[in-house]
Amino acid sequence: MSDLLVRNHLLCPYLDCSAHQRSNSLRIRALVDEERKVVLQKSIVGNKTKSKLRFLYKLWSIPTKCPYCNRPVEVVIDETHDSRNISIRLPNRKKHILEKEKGKTSREILTKEEILELDRKYDEDHPWWTRKEKELGDKFRQTKTVTKNDLLQVVDWKFKTVPPRRKRVTELAKKNTNEIVQQTCSQVFAMSDDSDRIESLDALHGVGPALLSVILTFYDPKNYGVFDTHVWKEFFGKKPKGYVFTTEDYLEVLTKLRKIAGKYGLDVRTVEKALFKKNIDETGS
Repeated sequence: MSDLLVRNHLLCPYLDCSAHQRSNSLRIRALVDEERKVVLQKSIVGNKTKSKLRFLYKLWSIPTKCPYCNRPVEVVIDETHDSRNISIRLPNRKKHILEKEKGKTSREILTKEEILELDRKYDEDHPWWTRKEKELGDKFRQTKTVTKNDLLQVVDWKFKTVPPRRKRVTELAKKNTNEIVQQTCSQVFAMSDDSDRIESLDALHGVGPALLSVILTFYDPKNYGVFDTHVWKEFFGKKPKGYVFTTEDYLEVLTKLRKIAGKYGLDVRTVEKALFKKNIDETGS
């Protein structure tokens, strides 16, 4: 079996499982059937040909059992033109979320007036975030691209309050060349399809759902919002323990944000900021 690039590679969602003592390669060999056949669709992006999934970031969703603790898990595999990203999560995640949050609607989250007030408070309470977002957003829209240095600033912005993760993601992002970052982002900004944009950004080193959401939001706040656990909680409650977020989760949140934004005639970023601020104020973290 050939080696696979694994970004979202949590071995088992049950943290007491003995599998956590094993290496990535052993983990993948145990949980993924390499012989499964997948039909890919060819698409043209810029002047390059690449493979694109027919289905939105969900190549395989495989109900199975962890071979080490024998408890049920679900393997989700996202395939791009040159790699596979594998995440392992608790089964029936959506059922779990729906049962936990049964009856919760967008109306119960916020009214338009509450959104605007929380958006204002966000800007007042987080002046550095607000200033940096405007600075980078103005630059992205003017240049129609993102440099490697810009990407590192996005990492700093997103993970400013989480130093260990900021350090780890920064090291990964530094592996990208300036040419690749600029070329990728200029192509992304010229695209109109969400899945194409997300797939292309996700191919950059260190860039996952959180960072790609920041890049898209800074460039186009009317149609995008930042992917954050605080916003996720407002829609779905706490994520299952050990679950690793995927690009599919971002699209799920984005759909809900756009629905609220469309209802009230607001930017998606404005709605997302309000939900973030609401959750921060209520939880104190």
